[in-house]
Amino acid sequence: MKKEKNMNTSNYLHNPSNYYSGPSNGNGLQLGFSLSASILASGIDFVPQSLENTFEDLTMTSVNIHQKINFTDYLHPNEGTPEGIKKHLALVEDPGLIVSTGTERSFFDLALCAPQKCHGLVVRDINPRVKAYVDFNTMLLRLAEDRVEYEQLSSDICSDPEETIPGGLRIETIRKKLEESDIPEPVKSYYLKHLDDFATIYFLRGKKEWRTSRFIAPFFQNVQYQKDDRLFEQLQTYAKAGKIIATMGDINDLRFLADHRVAVIDVSNIPDYILLNPQGGGFFFPLIIWTRCNSRKATYLSVKYTPVLEKTIKKIDAIIEKVKEAFRPKEYGEALTIIIDILSKHLAHRRNKQAKPPMYSKSALKVLKMIERNYLFEINLPQQKCLFLDNELSIETLNDFEEEEIEKIINNPELKRFIQPIMDMWMVIEPKKYLPFCQTPEGKGIFLSIVKKNHNNQNFKSYMQKSPELQSAFLEACQGLQLDPAL
Repeated sequence: MKKEKNMNTSNYLHNPSNYYSGPSNGNGLQLGFSLSASILASGIDFVPQSLENTFEDLTMTSVNIHQKINFTDYLHPNEGTPEGIKKHLALVEDPGLIVSTGTERSFFDLALCAPQKCHGLVVRDINPRVKAYVDFNTMLLRLAEDRVEYEQLSSDICSDPEETIPGGLRIETIRKKLEESDIPEPVKSYYLKHLDDFATIYFLRGKKEWRTSRFIAPFFQNVQYQKDDRLFEQLQTYAKAGKIIATMGDINDLRFLADHRVAVIDVSNIPDYILLNPQGGGFFFPLIIWTRCNSRKATYLSVKYTPVLEKTIKKIDAIIEKVKEAFRPKEYGEALTIIIDILSKHLAHRRNKQAKPPMYSKSALKVLKMIERNYLFEINLPQQKCLFLDNELSIETLNDFEEEEIEKIINNPELKRFIQPIMDMWMVIEPKKYLPFCQTPEGKGIFLSIVKKNHNNQNFKSYMQKSPELQSAFLEACQGLQLDPAL
């Protein structure tokens, strides 16, 4: 193996004003002192026992790095300018734990948070490979003699043919350091047991381009803790104190932290995919931070969490179930996507009010009631309770109904409120199921307007030809509107 060179730090620009360098002497100069001592004095020792000891059953557990998940692994940071979160971390009023999801973004959070506000880091993720990555990086922070050695131990090896896992020089160097370290025996045994698996995830799942790429690294220049003594020492202090842990599970389920104050929950862009409903215990009023992703510059937002009454949760769940019942069972995921999209639009842009992510709240219930009122047509058939208007997958389910079931929908007194959006989606409804809507009193006028709008649309004309009755209605409409049908 070739000798590893220290990377030139001159390429990584840092804004000194972002970081606390010690008290001023009155002449604008900073007084030097031990950073680790300042961290210990300012808050890290508030939690007397290490988190890894307290949560041994959750942290030193079996990790299957081959477990399949139904989404893409994101093991390397893809949210540019992560220092944007710092102003939100500064809003923390009551010191406590940072709970975060993901790999490096969690370390960025801890490095950027004032130590007097943070008692430790709990990474919470359902992906076992995230836990593998976080645990391995935490181990390297503990083993390294200094920042330079950490940089050497953690640098990429995936392009070096001499490095293999197991057996490569880097891994064996780490193994020897681990065996000779003063890390507590239960933790050391856990690391040794999983060393090869964790190293595989850490080193072989792509290059750390956020560190090394001349195109990507500039967007992470303010969090390059392998290049920055202050950031590195802060992370190492927490790591050596056993106050960085990774647990596998839902970010909403934080009840295991009931005896600890949670100051921050950094959920990344999880609200793009699930509805947040954080469950804690005790004094649980964390700051929720979420992200609108952009590989060059992420946007960070935050809001103080307010506990939600059980009756509000039940009302929200009831509406969600109604929306699900507007789809075929295999398309229930579409229902949640619709809810999240609508909540995102309504909660992110509220006049004179703070933006919120899609999460259980009184404001979310208000939006969901609007959805229920304006988008849900209750048809109350045995196999399907509702239609969700303005969604093709839901309207398409009309094709699954028998003739008598379509007739029940036609005779539903609420149909006149919802018939327009149904008929506007002619392209996903079979002609024989579409025709009865055209023959209702309200539908006749709507059909005329649809013909007027689409009479030159070849797809619409082809659709009209699929049913003799529908073709006849089309020709009659064209005649009444004095249009050339030209079928």
